[in-house]
Amino acid sequence: MLAALFFWLSLLTTSAASRWQTIPALLITGKLTCLLAALLIFAPRTLYRFSGHLADAPGHVSLHHALEDQHLAGLLMITACPLSYLVAAVIITVQLITRAEMSAAPMPDGRLPIGR
Repeated sequence: MLAALFFWLSLLTTSAASRWQTIPALLITGKLTCLLAALLIFAPRTLYRFSGHLADAPGHVSLHHALEDQHLAGLLMITACPLSYLVAAVIITVQLITRAEMSAAPMPDGRLPIGR
């Protein structure tokens, strides 16, 4: 949780001049998230320990429930995570485009702002 908090805070607090650097960071971490989700979905066995899982409770000896939970977690991850990354990338791109348009707009006296 701390790593995710640090990642999103560093993206959101990036200065306007280096805002473009956040787009590759979003693309790389988004791809890694999708790969992990695909691994959870298509794994033929559980990839984590069951300690504290309902499958360990007395009367629930089947590992089938743990595998179903893992597949469900992967499905949730593969749908929710890319959407959050996409929304963040769209917001950052819109900010970059509007910043570029504002810097290219002519000054009130008609001159172009060269060197601004």
